[in-house]
Amino acid sequence: MQANRMLNLKSHAAEQASDLLVDAAELSAWLHSNPEISFEEHGAVGRLVELLADETFEIKREVAGLKTAFRASFSIDDQRPHVAYLAEYDALPELGHACGHNLIAAASWCAAVAVRRTMEAQGITGMVSVFGTPGQELYSGKATMTDAGCFDQVDAAMLVHPNDRNILDPVSMALSEFEASFRGVTAHAAEAPYDARNALNAVLIMFRAVDALRQHVPDDVRIHGIITEGGKAAGLVPDIAQARFACRASRRDTLDQITERVRRCAEGAALATDTTLEIRPFEPQVDNITHDPDLAALFRANWELHVETIARGRDCEAFGALDTGNVSRVVPTIQPMVAAVPEGVKHHTRAFAEAMTGELAREALVVAARTLAMTGIDVLCGALNPRL
Repeated sequence: MQANRMLNLKSHAAEQASDLLVDAAELSAWLHSNPEISFEEHGAVGRLVELLADETFEIKREVAGLKTAFRASFSIDDQRPHVAYLAEYDALPELGHACGHNLIAAASWCAAVAVRRTMEAQGITGMVSVFGTPGQELYSGKATMTDAGCFDQVDAAMLVHPNDRNILDPVSMALSEFEASFRGVTAHAAEAPYDARNALNAVLIMFRAVDALRQHVPDDVRIHGIITEGGKAAGLVPDIAQARFACRASRRDTLDQITERVRRCAEGAALATDTTLEIRPFEPQVDNITHDPDLAALFRANWELHVETIARGRDCEAFGALDTGNVSRVVPTIQPMVAAVPEGVKHHTRAFAEAMTGELAREALVVAARTLAMTGIDVLCGALNPRL
């Protein structure tokens, strides 16, 4: 496609996004004022679906068996290329939108509508979708959606996450979480302790073993846990005790090795205390995100029209688990971080939640929506995959 034609199409999409910014800001503010925790985001979904239906998107609700997941799509002539914007909208218990998912949802909605209007006005074929992805904070909804094949026919997936500075390709960690349940034999702690098999001792031994393991793992590995059940009364030897552990690493293959070693700590604790052990995951596994370099390059070229400084993920600290990583295993994906709060303000704090109503957040919404829309046009016009 001629360079001038491409520039005009992207300029049209950016202008459409700008025209929608009042509505996008209202949507972000409404979500911020009405926070809903993971998998209870019924109000957020209702608001987003209504707005997308008004723009003639075809709506499918409860995708992948998740009640607060949805897909909204618009196509002309063909379903490929298919650009997808991912919308997060769950909040944190007590803190509200302390991770800025209100801005993520508003920016993705704004970009998708801007692309739809440009497709219709300029005769661009293909498909644009918004995927409502619930439960990012607690249950990694995108992992379930990826396993269900929701993104198999997508050519590019994007979202922009608020942060205290601009980062093109943030590094995230793979995550594996499991519960270790030990079962022993209870007895009176004073009269017949010799008849007991202490399940709490097993948990404590496991923690000591994990503490020893931490000396001998790569620097990028994190292992942390809590005791969720430790007994009912001091005079009774606990026959049931449980702990939950989260293991993280910057690569899935490293994480798999570390998780197996932590499991062996549990097995050793059970052997030492003559208790039985059951291990089960309590959340889906999350992969480290792999940013598609070509899609990231397209996004950066558009982003540089709006901002001066863009850092690289390799030069910054790694973030926690981002379930966008699972999506990136099956489709070219990016999740840039856009400066939306004062530098030094960290995610999952009250300060971050408060900053999401500030001027920096409003400016970030403008930048995110325009850049996402322009990059969506790149994808639809074959810049990412000329064969489509």
